[in-house]
Amino acid sequence: MRVLKSYRKAWEALQIDVGVAGGRHKSYRDTIVIAVLNNMGALFHQLSNFRKSRYCFRSLKNILSSDSITVKIELAPEIRDGMMMNCYYTEERSDEIDTIL
Repeated sequence: MRVLKSYRKAWEALQIDVGVAGGRHKSYRDTIVIAVLNNMGALFHQLSNFRKSRYCFRSLKNILSSDSITVKIELAPEIRDGMMMNCYYTEERSDEIDTIL
């Protein structure tokens, strides 16, 4: 749970930074957002909190599918592909869970 608290604090700090710093650190901030969403999604999935996991991975999928410079240039293709696999896996598992419930 401490790890989750740390990620939540990082997420809050990133949201504050958007308002304060504007676009000055956009690439750096985008990279951190991508990592936080991926890791939080994986943690929520492990904790069986599928609703929050789905939210994280859907948000991550939207970012990775965008035309963002960070995604296209600064994120290595194998890392991007691995994260997209997480998104697809969670999406598939979420559909299975929705069907069961």
